[in-house]
Amino acid sequence: MQGLIEYIKCNITIIINWLPIYQIVLATYFATPVLIISYYHYKKPEAKSIFLAFILLGVWLVQMLLWKQGYVIYYHT
Repeated sequence: MQGLIEYIKCNITIIINWLPIYQIVLATYFATPVLIISYYHYKKPEAKSIFLAFILLGVWLVQMLLWKQGYVIYYHT
């Protein structure tokens, strides 16, 4: 039983190291507002696309600033 647990832990470690977790989290972080704004646009087609594009740009700029702050705090740079 102990060998099975060690085997599972080893495989989980290999998978975690193999997956680009940082890139997956970053892509998900930036894609979430796109999905929300796209849903809103299709729900209310009378909304101006340029207005939604500027909202998305503003959200992305704020997200980049927050991501940079998190990076600085995490890596102490």
